[in-house]
Amino acid sequence: MNFNAHTLDGRPVLAWWEGTSAGGHGSGEFVLVGPDYRELGRVRAGIGLAADFHEFSITTRGTALLTAYDDGALLDSVVQEVDVATGKVLFEWRASDHIDANESYVTRGSGSFDFAHLKAAAV
Repeated sequence: MNFNAHTLDGRPVLAWWEGTSAGGHGSGEFVLVGPDYRELGRVRAGIGLAADFHEFSITTRGTALLTAYDDGALLDSVVQEVDVATGKVLFEWRASDHIDANESYVTRGSGSFDFAHLKAAAV
């Protein structure tokens, strides 16, 4: 999923998401390949999370913006900025830190409560 062309360190790369999806979100990682289609590396979410398939953008700083979900009683939407070379999380934004779950139009049911369902993050 999410197959796109990007530029990393001035070079063209292709990226796509691999993983498992269920309930409208995913748990996986992004694969990067160069112009020769050889794998350059993989970009993963950090801090115990797995990358979701909704968003992946490479910045001019050599970092990637990606979405993830923290799956508990509350399915929390997360944006991370990850250093592509090191995998270090440089920034993290969580919906639950900014949006009260009671403001959601979604009705709580059984299982995780997906109150914000993040779809994108902009560079």
